[in-house]
Formats: sequence, structure tokens, C-alpha cells
Amino acid sequence: MIASLTRTSLLVLLIAAGNLSVNAQNFWQYVGSPGPWAIHTLYVDSGNVLFAGTSAGVHRSTNGGIAWHASGLTNEDVLTVKRHRGSLFAGTFAGGLYRSTNNGGTWIPVGGGFPPGGAFALAELGQLLFVANDNGIFKSSNGGTNWVATSLLEPNQQALTVSPAGHLYAGTVDAVVYRSTDAGVTWTEILDGNSTISDILVAPNGSIYVSLQSFFNPGVLRSTNNGVTWQNVLPSVVAGWFAINSAGHIFLSTYSSYVYRTFDGGSTWQQISTGMASAGTQGIVVNDSGVVFVGTLNGQVYRSAQPTVSVSDDRATPREFTLYQNYPNPFNPSTKIRFEVGGSGEGGSGFTVQGSRLVTLKVYDLLGREVATLVNENLPPGSYEVMWNAVSLPSGIYFYQLQAGSFTQTKQLILLR
Repeated sequence: MIASLTRTSLLVLLIAAGNLSVNAQNFWQYVGSPGPWAIHTLYVDSGNVLFAGTSAGVHRSTNGGIAWHASGLTNEDVLTVKRHRGSLFAGTFAGGLYRSTNNGGTWIPVGGGFPPGGAFALAELGQLLFVANDNGIFKSSNGGTNWVATSLLEPNQQALTVSPAGHLYAGTVDAVVYRSTDAGVTWTEILDGNSTISDILVAPNGSIYVSLQSFFNPGVLRSTNNGVTWQNVLPSVVAGWFAINSAGHIFLSTYSSYVYRTFDGGSTWQQISTGMASAGTQGIVVNDSGVVFVGTLNGQVYRSAQPTVSVSDDRATPREFTLYQNYPNPFNPSTKIRFEVGGSGEGGSGFTVQGSRLVTLKVYDLLGREVATLVNENLPPGSYEVMWNAVSLPSGIYFYQLQAGSFTQTKQLILLR
């Protein structure tokens, strides 16, 4: 599940990150380090728990990257981390795929037909989990217990993603990219990049981006016509991994430089380095509030000093808490949920020093099981909007609940595929 939070108030959204000082002149802020190891990937769970896949296993932080704790997987070179159907999965360079059912406390290697070799990238499509492996693209339909090959058995698969339209994109190590519009049953080659691939991103408008890490043929390839033609929009940059915020701004880590950002879909790029001590970045992720986290090749974690989503004027501060009906409803697979945090005494206890209070917005199924946490942070009075992507959930009736202090309000939404 993917949720993005924007705020329509002049008050700046405060991100809970401990007693960190913010230098307004710097984009980046150092927060902590899991150890002196390359951070290959960063993953933010729905509860804003931050996981780092490193050359020394998986590490976890529950306070925004300040303090880190080693998980039960410490002896593998971890390239990707993802939650699927309640379990955490960690893909490694050569040791296969691991699963944890206790939030990273302990890990076991998956079996059930999983092929030998590495697990370089993971992607979730509904109830299916896909993995990029040395032997091709494989999938599981039962939460990672059993695995079968898709029809794409081209070796050395390295990159894998799902587009907002629900299409799969896979890329080999030498930047041959394939697309599947039927959940991996059939595949079509759309690019022979003649380079070395890092990552694939498909933006909400359908533009496709492929990052190239070869020192001899680097850059970012973009297609705006469904893969018919391609253009290198960031030549000479040894590109790493993509992240995108709710406003559609794309962030790119780089092996030999800092982080690049584009506001216009890749036509122009800006290097953002202020506040970062050294070049060489790899794992990158944007959390629900628009804060960017990036890991470096020497084990440091930085975050953007401010959220990267825009803040606009909301002419009046709401006096009461209000939860609005989601739109559209029914929806497939994304919907918007708007709510207001009141400035009066409504909501009971729970105020913090800046007039904020702890606000949660959660989604439950018909059995009362929590399926997503969309908001869980201190928010000052104002109007907010959350985009929720329920691509991994089945059709059905769900309930979303806003809670702050003594205030609780629940509404119904319908996912209809």
C-alpha cells in the first residue's frame, strides 16, 4: 500500500525526527548510520519504520533513521527489502530470498521452488509477489511460500517495478527492458539499452525511466510514448535508484555524485548536495509525508530537512476535526482521503509543544484487521489529503478511521476491481 500526504496550510508540517537541528540553507540533514557498509536500498514501512539493506544485512530504525538496530539477517549482501501480505522479504546478491514474519527479528530463506542465485528486485501486483533473479522473473501467489517461473526466462534480471497502471517492467543487467501487461504471462521487449541497469521507474503520467550505472554509457533513459522511442535526459551521470513523491518530483541517487531531482519529468535536473558530506549515494526512498531519505556508499543516512511536497495557503484554520468521504468511491486502485485537524479544543488530550497532536488514519477490513496506516504523526491544525494506493488488496468493503485524542471518526470505502 502506498500513501502520500499533502498539507494545505501555511503552517509547516513538523516531521518527528528527535532533537535534530535544521540548517535552513541545507537541503540534506544527516540523521544516523547503521554501520560502515554500503546502503544498497532503503524501504519505509506503512508504520514509518525505516529498513536499510546493506552489505552487512538488514538494519531497522523506528525513529527516522537516528538510531539503527541490526535485524536477524546480518551475513548477507541485501539489495532489496519489501513487505508483502504481512511478511518482510529481503533479496540478496547471491544468497537467494529471505522472509521474516516478525518485522525483521528473524529470517528464513524461502523455498518452494525458488531458483538458485540472487534476488535483485521485488515487485508486488495485487496478491502476487515477483522477483528478479539470475534465471529470470519468478512469482509467488501464496505470500512467498511457493514460486513458479513466468515466461520471462532471460538470465541476469536486475530491475523490476510495477507501473501505476498495473504493468510489470523488468530489466536485465545489460539494460534490456521488458514489459508485461498480463501479470507476467507474456512479455514484450521495449528497450535494448546497451549499458548496465540500476532501476526502472514508471511515473503516474506513463513516462518510463531507466537508470544506467555503466561508466562507459551512463545516464537516464526516458520514454514518453510507451517505450517506442527513448532519450538520454541525464547523460554522463552514473545513475542509481529512483524515488518519487506525491507531486511527481523524481529523485535519483548516483554512484559518483550526490542526488539529482527533476520537477518537469526529466527535461531538466538539479543536483542537490548541500548538507551532504560526501558523494556516492545508492538507496533512496520518499515517505508518506514527502521526506526523502538516502543512503550513501559509506553507510550514512541523510533526510531532506523539509518535506518535498508543496505547501499552499488554506485561508482559514479548521476549528474542528473532520473526516471526509474518500473520492472516488468505489475506486481502483487509488483514492484520496481528506481530513482536517482542528485548532480548537476538539480532539481532547494529545497536544504537543507546537500545538500539534498525534493523529492516526488507518484502514481496516471487514474483520477489523488493520491493512494500512496512512498517517501516524504529530500534525498541527490544518487541512490534509492522503492518496492511498490499494493495489495489493482484493476487492471489498474497507473502513478508514481518523483518531486524535478522544476524537474518532470512521467511514466506509469500496475497492472494486
